[in-house]
Amino acid sequence: MHRPLCDGDPSWSSLFTALIWLIWKQMNDYVFKGVTYKTDSIIHSSYSWAKCYETNIRNPTARPRQQGATSTWSSPPRGWTCLNTDGVVATLDGRGSIGGVFRNSIGDWITGFTKNIGTTSTLHAELWSIYEGLLIARSLGVLRLLIQSDCNRAVKLVEDSAAIDSHIPLVRAILKQRRSGCCITKVQWISRNKNKIADKMAKLASWNHFSLIRFDSPLDELVDLLRLEAVNAQQDDATRHA
Repeated sequence: MHRPLCDGDPSWSSLFTALIWLIWKQMNDYVFKGVTYKTDSIIHSSYSWAKCYETNIRNPTARPRQQGATSTWSSPPRGWTCLNTDGVVATLDGRGSIGGVFRNSIGDWITGFTKNIGTTSTLHAELWSIYEGLLIARSLGVLRLLIQSDCNRAVKLVEDSAAIDSHIPLVRAILKQRRSGCCITKVQWISRNKNKIADKMAKLASWNHFSLIRFDSPLDELVDLLRLEAVNAQQDDATRHA
């Protein structure tokens, strides 16, 4: 039981412990919140937890250096869902696209989205991604939502107490969604380095149509980055509740 699965892998005992704990946690999420998870999600999370635990047990002095040297996604508190959003606009023709990703406090993928929005400005693309994210959060039944954006101007606009009188229709639409009472929302500015997956999602939008596309599982090109950010999120979560 204490032997690793393969060289570099965590031991069976650590993996089994992490698996049992996550099964219990996800059962609670289902009973009390109605949230369901994919089977491969719990396996990946258990593996990441076990490996992270054994790495820090064997080399506890490595943790501060890793935290100081790496700037990755900032996870939400337990019980909250995090929505990372981004908007991009092509320099040559002004075509814009948006993207976003929903994750829980330990970095598990809930859903992602992309959309081609045509010719627009960078600010409108950033605001549009927040608005579409709020609509999806409502459809998912999210109760507590932390919205993270790397556009400081967009964050200030939607957090402004006078947003209801804004001359920008999207700002008023966002405020209306936030005041609908469906969920508690917080909006937070983060650096671009902490918003990598949302940035990649926005750049993956198809130019062939204007429909919003949902992704219930991460795209292959995002898996490695998603796992890395999940490990850091789980480590941060364990530290906060140690």
